[in-house]
Amino acid sequence: MRLDAAPFERLELAHHMDHFGHESTLTELAPASRDPLLPDANRRSWRIDRQPSSPLSSRQAPGTHTRATGRIAGSMHDSASHAPPSTSLDAQGGAVSPQSSDEGLAIHSRTVTPTCMPVERQQWIDRAKGFAILLVVYGHVTRGMDKAGIMPLNGPLAVIDAAIYAFHMPLFFALSGCLFCTALRSKGPALMLANKWDSIIYPYVLWSLLHGGLELVLDRWTNHATSIGDVLSFVWRPRIHFWFLHALFLCFLVQCALSSRSLRHGYVGGLLFAIVGLAWAFLMPPIPGISALLPVFPFFLLGAIHGCELRTSVARYLALGLACAAAFVVIHAAPDAVAVALAPSLTLLGIAATCGLLTTPNMPGASCLDLLGRYSFEIYLLHVIAAAGVRIIFQKFLGISHPTLHVALGITAGIALPMLTARICTRLGWEWCWKAPRWLSGERLVRRLHDH
Repeated sequence: MRLDAAPFERLELAHHMDHFGHESTLTELAPASRDPLLPDANRRSWRIDRQPSSPLSSRQAPGTHTRATGRIAGSMHDSASHAPPSTSLDAQGGAVSPQSSDEGLAIHSRTVTPTCMPVERQQWIDRAKGFAILLVVYGHVTRGMDKAGIMPLNGPLAVIDAAIYAFHMPLFFALSGCLFCTALRSKGPALMLANKWDSIIYPYVLWSLLHGGLELVLDRWTNHATSIGDVLSFVWRPRIHFWFLHALFLCFLVQCALSSRSLRHGYVGGLLFAIVGLAWAFLMPPIPGISALLPVFPFFLLGAIHGCELRTSVARYLALGLACAAAFVVIHAAPDAVAVALAPSLTLLGIAATCGLLTTPNMPGASCLDLLGRYSFEIYLLHVIAAAGVRIIFQKFLGISHPTLHVALGITAGIALPMLTARICTRLGWEWCWKAPRWLSGERLVRRLHDH
């Protein structure tokens, strides 16, 4: 029997003899790739060799079977359901044909579900990211048009804008949190943070400077004036939409520090940090550099709890406590503001509804959302430049200010141009546009220090 296991699974090698005298030995065949984001590489190969221990057992009686028991992250699971020895099991427990058979030895194939989020579930995360990035582009396009005087956001447009901004960025933080457990267990704290330095902080610095430089050049045509001091202030004050990258890295940093002892201790500590952070965000003056972290960290924590799939009551208590804390802080901060008091509930409802809809089988447009999700990072970095560029060309140079046309062109440019740029950079080998090159790689440095 061949079992596929993710890197963070722990299977006990077992020796088993059934009542017909068949001996079964579970052995590992090949090492696993450690990349938690590659479905095809995220496998370990295992084999169960069944050998007869007596002449009687060389021909198995009909209807008998061999069972193997594995320990996966501390919980016992049956790695085979009742099936004849001449068949194998698929990931859902269904019988399929064996890969080979020889003198009582059968090799089967089965995927074992890990305790952390399995790779198969990451497809819906890509889909959710695709949906969220579509909302981000729409929101920035319409708000840019409002500032440019093309289409004021009032009436129904204001309601749509408020609904989108109530949950689309918290959704991104929750989705990022879903991958925290996998990243921490597969890489370890130091390597995970070094990886986030390469994939979050480096592009944050690079694109903050490039975007700010472009704003300086096009200052006379943009919606607001920009100075060199504004561009360089990204070190302590993230500018425009790049605040997300800054806050996301801080989320990983805080939760990683809190989880230094164990994931469960980390989630309890995260709950306390979220409560204090929410109270500070609503009741105290802003703190330069970390103010953006405080209101969004609870959503990252909820995603992390979901991604690790804590099967005990701890997860439910953490989620309930976090929701109650959020409601308490917001209501007491602004008891007369009904809209503000309902905001956390609307945000969580929007996240839950989005995830529920996007996990529906055979959902229309799923392939398009999957594609957007795979390019969501590049779209997030470049969509403002692309959409604003199209708006400036049509409004300032061509004199066209039709709102519907600007919305359609802005969204199309904000999605298509970053995707095209990403494809071109890949063809040219310019991966440094999105991730730190080798000579600046924090992950490479940590690996070298570990080797020495």
